[in-house]
Amino acid sequence: MADSHPKLVKKAVQIESDPLVIPDEFEGYALRYFNLPLHYRDDLKSVLIPYGLVQDRIEALASRIFSDLNIHIPEQLSITRD
Repeated sequence: MADSHPKLVKKAVQIESDPLVIPDEFEGYALRYFNLPLHYRDDLKSVLIPYGLVQDRIEALASRIFSDLNIHIPEQLSITRD
């Protein structure tokens, strides 16, 4: 298998990501800051970890793994027939 052409390889962007510490006494974010379905509002007191925060942390972790393992993401993939 031929090596990828340098111009077609994009290096993963490094996202600095310090650990996220949630103190034991943190009561969460008020429900008024979120667009929640009405059927959840009576059952919830607060939101401890918003969905977007979880997604951002996953992206930062993936970026760090790609960088640490020196994995390159190709911008373009070509398939040729014989």
